Amino acid sequence: MFIDCTKQFIMPGLVDSHVHIIGDTLLKPLFPADLESGLADEKRQLLAYLANGVTTVRSMSTPLQTYREDSVLRIRDEVARREYPGPRIFAANKILDGKPKNFLAVAFDTPEEAVAYVQETYDKGYDLVKIYTGLPLDQFEAVIEKAQELGIPTAGHFPVRVDFEYGLKKGFKSIEHLSGFDFALSEEPLNEDPFKNYLTGYEYATKEKVDALAAMVSRYDIFVTPNLVINEFFIPRFERSFITEETASSRYQSELFKTFDVEKTGLFTESFLCIFAQTKGVRKYLVKKLQEFGVKLLAGTDAGLPNVVPGFSLLTELELLAEAGLTAYEVLRAATIHGAMFFNKHDDFGTIRKGASADLLLLGANPLLDIVNLRKQIGVMTRGQWFLHEELMSMLDREYPIVD
Repeated sequence: MFIDCTKQFIMPGLVDSHVHIIGDTLLKPLFPADLESGLADEKRQLLAYLANGVTTVRSMSTPLQTYREDSVLRIRDEVARREYPGPRIFAANKILDGKPKNFLAVAFDTPEEAVAYVQETYDKGYDLVKIYTGLPLDQFEAVIEKAQELGIPTAGHFPVRVDFEYGLKKGFKSIEHLSGFDFALSEEPLNEDPFKNYLTGYEYATKEKVDALAAMVSRYDIFVTPNLVINEFFIPRFERSFITEETASSRYQSELFKTFDVEKTGLFTESFLCIFAQTKGVRKYLVKKLQEFGVKLLAGTDAGLPNVVPGFSLLTELELLAEAGLTAYEVLRAATIHGAMFFNKHDDFGTIRKGASADLLLLGANPLLDIVNLRKQIGVMTRGQWFLHEELMSMLDREYPIVD
């Protein structure tokens, strides 16, 4: 195969380190008899990743697993066999939480039961263990130790019942959504319901406290996924009333997702949504300080949730990281080699070198000069299979036809 790259720019394919391979199953229960129609909605989302240069994703559990065990592994393996196009997938098992558990999670009464679940996760071939906010301290300790013994990484929401620095010292591998940082900054007793106290600690943030917290985190071998683009999911009702036009990417999600109202879930109050919007400045400053102190950042989006469209949302996330103060090189590192380093596979992908997987993105302009140039895509190669950008967008348009 000959591809003319004259006056163009080649870089490693992008990595979205926090996605959920989910479609209508998030909003409409999927029963086993409907598995194939449900999977069709998940599969077409995979095209959206490739159409935006994303060649690897880290799937952080999916509601589909609640209705049919291990279906995400099926999707992962079918993509690897090239039965249909999509990015390389690293998959977490169902979320491990404390009681009362999240409705998409599993929960156990003892550390021994939690350890058995980690062993089961490993034996089934999952790539990581996802921890959630309510996991109790004794189970957290046991899960981390067992995962380290098996050589399988841990990631997720930082548990509210665990001291922040202790959790880092214990070896928690990847903190998602900047969870736990707000707890560490708070000066109030914490309510163990994560949706009651989430973000409130940022009200106590000062430059000095954030700087000291970032310096402390840098002493440990930890990855952090800022997930700034999640604001697209948490849009308060008041702000939504001023939105008159849909974004171009909003077309590429199911009709159920387009009509989704986050407030109707009952998990998030209007005041919570407003606080989320108001704390963007603190979170961006925190991300900048983490970078300055050398903490390894990952680029992740929560793609798959309504309004967080696969692939498209990662390009927005990278622009938000640049707005937070990262250089273009630092942003690209978070979206390539760091995603591979989390799995200790930096010789395989996230880089361009002899012997590495041929995951490449061809651009018409240099992203090191301006991260927005990532939107000037010509084509993408995933494990040696080449797609023109226009070809992928045509395929995506057919999967999501315009409904009059």
